[in-house]
Amino acid sequence: MILPNFFNHLPQLRSPMNLSRIDPSKNLRCLFYLRGWLRLLLPDSGRLKHLRQRYRLTTAAERLEIQTRGDYYLKSDEPFDLARSAVEMTLSGYRSNPVHRRKSSYFHDLYENLRFYPDSVRFAYRFGDNYSTPEVPTFVKARSLTEDSSNAVLMKLNKVRHYVFADDAMDFGDKLDRLVWRGNAKREHRREFVRRFHRHPFCDVGQTNDCGDTAVHRKSFMKIEDQLRYKFILSIEGNDVATNLKWIFSSQSVCFMTRPTRESWFMEGSLVPDHHYVLLRDDYSDFDEKLRFYLARPEKCREIIRNANAHVARFQNEDIEALVSLYVIDKYLALSGQRGGLGFFEAEDFVPAEERGGPAQAEIRHRFA
Repeated sequence: MILPNFFNHLPQLRSPMNLSRIDPSKNLRCLFYLRGWLRLLLPDSGRLKHLRQRYRLTTAAERLEIQTRGDYYLKSDEPFDLARSAVEMTLSGYRSNPVHRRKSSYFHDLYENLRFYPDSVRFAYRFGDNYSTPEVPTFVKARSLTEDSSNAVLMKLNKVRHYVFADDAMDFGDKLDRLVWRGNAKREHRREFVRRFHRHPFCDVGQTNDCGDTAVHRKSFMKIEDQLRYKFILSIEGNDVATNLKWIFSSQSVCFMTRPTRESWFMEGSLVPDHHYVLLRDDYSDFDEKLRFYLARPEKCREIIRNANAHVARFQNEDIEALVSLYVIDKYLALSGQRGGLGFFEAEDFVPAEERGGPAQAEIRHRFA
């Protein structure tokens, strides 16, 4: 068929990190949505066949990565009943639901891997910047790190906005000895930072909106490529996670931030302070001290950059990203007592190594059969 062949000749559209870009610091949304709508209209059995073969060829280290990350995103190993969920839906219902037009980037991202499953599979999902803990295991973009969030099952959602990676060729030593931040300051914690540091001699800080009493500190929008001229870049949470964290971590600049309180597919909760980023106190009382310390220690900065780059690399293999998603979905179906798994994984894959052979594995094997 001509159209499916055309569909398969769009490899550059398979993930935001590979999108062709007009502005190299942004993902091109029109291509993202084109790919998404083509998935709805046309079959793509070749992709599933490729992933099946890719999983067979995975190394031991890659399989460990898939399982470790999959279990991180779906933390619970306890069977659950979806009947208690008010937002539970079949895949066929999800595909035809007109409500998704308002959150279509989320819809396409979740459908990208769910499309390989039978129309009868059921799941609960939640779109948007809501990080509260749902009543039953639910596919979400973000979850809290300060409370029990075992029912919040992380998926890679809103990729076109959140998964922007930098192509930074400037050496750390050639960058400006300052910290930069630009962003929307609707939230009070962001406005407080702007109030305190907009005139700091080693900062270029400003909000890009006219909201609140800090509107007098408004500065013009700054492209990512211009922010990368600075040695230090602030990452600060917004409605949920910080959008700029991914491109900072992929750059040759050092990320400064407070300890994250929410996490997404990027696994912010696994980040190690002063290893992946420079940790700031919640009230920024140590800001000057940390800035002076790292300005005087460029090799320590380079080490942090290398660690951050290594973390980003975990999310830049398109096939592994897809296999992790499929692992999460298969485990979700097994724990909720549904058939329809793809057959990539075994029942014991969904049980911690120390519990294999016990009642937990027996229960999952029964549900998974």
